[in-house]
Amino acid sequence: MKKLFRITLLVTGSIFLIDAIILIALKKINLGSILPFLIGLIFCYHAIYYKKIIQYLATNPKLKKYWKLGWIGLTCWFISLFFFFIYIHQQNQLKDEIKHTDAIIVLGAGIVNDQPSWALAERLDKASHIFHSTENALIIVTGGLGMKQTLTEAEVMSSYLQKSHNIPSEKIALEDKSTSTELNLKNSQPILKEYGLDNNSAVVIVTNDFHTIRASAIAKKLGFTNVSTAGAMTPLPIRYNAWLREYFAFISGWLLNEY
Repeated sequence: MKKLFRITLLVTGSIFLIDAIILIALKKINLGSILPFLIGLIFCYHAIYYKKIIQYLATNPKLKKYWKLGWIGLTCWFISLFFFFIYIHQQNQLKDEIKHTDAIIVLGAGIVNDQPSWALAERLDKASHIFHSTENALIIVTGGLGMKQTLTEAEVMSSYLQKSHNIPSEKIALEDKSTSTELNLKNSQPILKEYGLDNNSAVVIVTNDFHTIRASAIAKKLGFTNVSTAGAMTPLPIRYNAWLREYFAFISGWLLNEY
């Protein structure tokens, strides 16, 4: 039983480490890559030095108690994460039917070398599909200037929509100051007013599938009364790391009263 436990820890830890190293190599350094890296290290270290750890703990009863409490806490966390992933998966099966929209707000998801990130390109492709099915909707692209970047995220998004999907520039409005989901939406409100729209207008928020729940909740907290969401598919190589980040963002958003 102990041998099986060690093998399970080693295999799981190795998967976490490989996953994190690949993402970090791709310059995706965030909680979704750092946390699996740390957990992977802990699991592999525990599996490799299991006997020495047990022997050392046997001589330190107090430390052994804290060690057990730590594993209990980690187990509880994994259980809560498992149910959160199930919740996201179930919610993603519930698709909003978009019959009419006055405006499409595309939330930012990062740029790389002045080009949309993989996840952001998926969002923009989704927004384009909705736009071409309505033709009259205003598209608001959101995102400010990041560190070591020469273009704002909104500028990159606008350029992508024009070049890749032939969307006229006059149909695109830029919200180029924000750095978070809440600010994406809050700063979009005055832009809506400039185009004769308001919080009661039919607005579709385009983001990735895992993010629709929180984005919708934040929008309603900000006063949007006729909002729906459209979730773009999250690329598989980064999907579960993105879900992991969303787990913490969901909790922090609740603690900070964002929704």
